Amino acid sequence: MQDPTYANPSLLQFETNTVCNGQCTFCQYPNMKKRSPAKWSDLIELMYWWVPEVKAVVPFGMQEPFLEKRLTAILSNIKQFNMKAFTTVYTNMTVYDEDVMTKIIKQQNLDALAISFYGTNKRTYNKLQPGFDFVQVQKNIKAFMKLRKRLGWRKPQVNMHLIVTPETLATGEGFRRKWKKVVDEVGLVHFDSWAGTQPYSLEFEKRLWGEPLKDRPPCHRLWTSMNVRCDGTLIPCCLDSDIMVDLGNVFSDRTVYNGSKMSVCLSFSMRVDFIGKQSLTFFSMVVERKMMVRISYGSIYNLYHRPCQVTQIDHLAGFWIFIGIAIGNNGLAIS
Repeated sequence: MQDPTYANPSLLQFETNTVCNGQCTFCQYPNMKKRSPAKWSDLIELMYWWVPEVKAVVPFGMQEPFLEKRLTAILSNIKQFNMKAFTTVYTNMTVYDEDVMTKIIKQQNLDALAISFYGTNKRTYNKLQPGFDFVQVQKNIKAFMKLRKRLGWRKPQVNMHLIVTPETLATGEGFRRKWKKVVDEVGLVHFDSWAGTQPYSLEFEKRLWGEPLKDRPPCHRLWTSMNVRCDGTLIPCCLDSDIMVDLGNVFSDRTVYNGSKMSVCLSFSMRVDFIGKQSLTFFSMVVERKMMVRISYGSIYNLYHRPCQVTQIDHLAGFWIFIGIAIGNNGLAIS
């Protein structure tokens, strides 16, 4: 039986910079502290050691990938280290350079392109993604699809995402039908509260998705994904925009993955009092003690309702502080 405190990543997600042209109201990017871009030598070493070991790679974090001038080189190196690794980036599709897009398509190193276009009409789009040109972005998407067809390729697969909010719900099905004729797939996604920093309606989520799960199994991504910020910090969840949970730096020490902090992290996530209903009591306790952890009912709802999708950072940030107390009481050190 495999050691439950030992993770074996099948997905590597790494951030290359924190440059984005967006001020999206549903995203934590406008409020987060920006980091310096990763050095090329650090990225190469990261890819050298980890890409051969995984099945999928997302060279993307809190950033707009088409503002990363090294994007095509990064994708090329990923495929050199592991031709079978499935590559994905997420974009707002506001940046459209036909030369770059042609290279992306012709080189065939990008397997999937996920487009965040969060508005079924101009009013909603401007509310959720202010500052972007509703008409021009649609033109960019259609131009990319026409370019891919003209060049004779089926990759990258293009998927459009729409966040389901009270504003987009009424016209979401029309949005899906319209864009399904243009791109390969259209998906509806849950709203994330980003560790309680975003306004969230629990009642709306309940009406839309149903009641939260009574019991929350541990998130499998803690064992199967490796998330690295552009400064080399290893985090347990890609939604940890401000590195609330620091598991060590893989640029300086690649052994931090499956190191002591990671093992404690995995072990704690399997505790009965965390997996079951008592988790809610635990969250309340964290909030009441004001341990600099922002928790919202919305995040708890997401955590309970979506055990097999993106894990919220709320419980990770909260339990890491809690772990510090628990282990400290046992006379052990984790820092």
